[in-house]
Amino acid sequence: DLALAYAKTGHYALARETILKAIQYAPEDPDSYFTLGSICMYEKDYPQAEKAYQKALSLKPESPDVHIGLALAYAGLGDLDRARQTLQQALVIDPLNAEAKQHLQTISR
Repeated sequence: DLALAYAKTGHYALARETILKAIQYAPEDPDSYFTLGSICMYEKDYPQAEKAYQKALSLKPESPDVHIGLALAYAGLGDLDRARQTLQQALVIDPLNAEAKQHLQTISR
């Protein structure tokens, strides 16, 4: 994904611009909101990451990846209880999800 590639190389403004254009063309695409959330996480913009992941979750509620992203945004905001709850929801959807288990262990320490 081009927008995420920009974010990974530190080109955050270009990353946001690219994904916001994609959202403009396909406003019901949960993957675009997930990517926006990921870009916001790279920037440590946790409030905006939370909003983007919430929108992705409203469009794709059975995605463990979206739950994990939202949980990490909550953790970034310092809301560890909500982060744990959201990771547990990811594990209800996918009980074998190693990433959710790992983050849950880290947050629970």
